[in-house]
Order: sequence, then C-alpha cells, then structure tokens
Amino acid sequence: MNARNEKVSIPPRAVQSLRAGYYIEAVKIVREEYGLGLKEAKERVDHYTEQDPAMQVLAERHRKQEARGCIAWMLALGFAIGSIVLFLLKR
Repeated sequence: MNARNEKVSIPPRAVQSLRAGYYIEAVKIVREEYGLGLKEAKERVDHYTEQDPAMQVLAERHRKQEARGCIAWMLALGFAIGSIVLFLLKR
C-alpha cells in the first residue's frame, strides 16, 4: 500500500459507486480490478476517500443514512416481535 501522503487512484466505476453511496460495491470493484484481498481493497478505498474532502462528506452522509436505516429496521423488528408475543400471550 502506498504511503498515506501519496495519491491513490481507484477505477472510475468504484468512484461512481462511492458517489452513489455503495461503499461495499466500490471495494468489490477495486478487488476485481487490482486483484487485491479484501483488507487491501478496503484500505485503498478508505485512503481514496480520505484524500478527497468532498468524498469524505459523501461517505459520512451515507454512513449516517445507513445507521438510520439500521435503527428503523431494528425498531420495526422489535415492534413485530412484541406484537407476536402479545398475540400469543392473549390466546
């Protein structure tokens, strides 16, 4: 891996995936294009986003959206489980 102060490039498809909020897809593309392992590909994508302030903002925004989505799913799951338990207890 390059030193942290060196510019890192990733394939244009990976950049498009990052801009669309698909971090994992970007890592997959980097793995395929460069023949890297998962850890190395992730580090390369992370380094790329670190060197571009606009990309950092996008990455942070997408992380927050993913966190909100996870919380919503957990709440929905909790509600569903609670409803099932109440239904079964009332029988």
